[in-house]
Amino acid sequence: MKIIALMPEHNEAEHIAGSVAGLLAQTRVPDQVIVVADNCTDATADLARAAGATVLVTEGNVDKKAGALNQAIDAILPGLADDDQVLVQDADTVLNPEFLASASYALTVDPKAGGACARYNSPQGGSWLGMLQRNEYARARRMITRRGRTHILVGMASQFRAGTLREVIEARRSGQVPGKPEVYNRDSITEDYELTIVFRTLGYHMIAPEGCDPLTDFMHTVPDLWNQRVRWYRGAMDDLRRFGWTKATAPYILRQVLWALTSLSPVVFAAYIVAELAVLGHLQWSIPFMVINVVFVWERYVCTRHEGPASTFLSVLLVPEMIYESFLTLVFFASFAKHLRRTEAKW
Repeated sequence: MKIIALMPEHNEAEHIAGSVAGLLAQTRVPDQVIVVADNCTDATADLARAAGATVLVTEGNVDKKAGALNQAIDAILPGLADDDQVLVQDADTVLNPEFLASASYALTVDPKAGGACARYNSPQGGSWLGMLQRNEYARARRMITRRGRTHILVGMASQFRAGTLREVIEARRSGQVPGKPEVYNRDSITEDYELTIVFRTLGYHMIAPEGCDPLTDFMHTVPDLWNQRVRWYRGAMDDLRRFGWTKATAPYILRQVLWALTSLSPVVFAAYIVAELAVLGHLQWSIPFMVINVVFVWERYVCTRHEGPASTFLSVLLVPEMIYESFLTLVFFASFAKHLRRTEAKW
């Protein structure tokens, strides 16, 4: 069985050498590492070759990551058997040495797994913003580990069987799912989320196996985080609209609705506080309800205790993460507004 690693890159000279080195240091070394240089104006291609990768330069691609990956997959898929595997990895991600072996084994023993992807993990250090994102990822990783499956194939690193990718192309060709007969839908700005829904429609589930724990960078500024999450949230909404209500999309649509409803809880709580002050003239404390906060503090500690003392301390304070979650709520509703207005979707 062969494993081909694809890395779509646009001006990633800063990260490319480390990402290629991470692939070549795998316990199961890929048979080929292909860096897909997409409209690069820096030294990404030269540095990739120097690091030991093959470089495929895209031709006339205007469809961002999805278009670059489609060109690469079209080039390699005819030479692969159905049980060969393809890894797709972002440039700002460095794989842990066991990643390919763990993902390959998991796909081999679970024929109904559409893909095996990374579990969120970020490097230590960074500002308070980095710590908040790392704590968010830690909770997501804990939930994925307990379930053994994941709702979304994350774009940082995902591995597929070649035969499954062929099924995706044929499903698009037949009209079973939206998009041109390619693996990635070029109309989606969240191509990994859209591909997840395709796999669900075809009857597959997604896995994030133990041993798939690479490091990926986080957003270092609030504007960057805002733009990243708007793309994620708005892209997901757009993808769900393309598919409509189906057995595969129903859980994802309901999850969006539930998030919208739970996002209103801080508003309801604030209204309750105002009403209580207006009626009683003071706040009435309830010991049983105050004790519930102990449960929240313990949950935050358990989920983030491996992220370092500073991150754990920030988490158990509760208030900083409440502010962070309120920020994400604002992003969600801003994304929803863009979705409703059908403004141009941008990276």
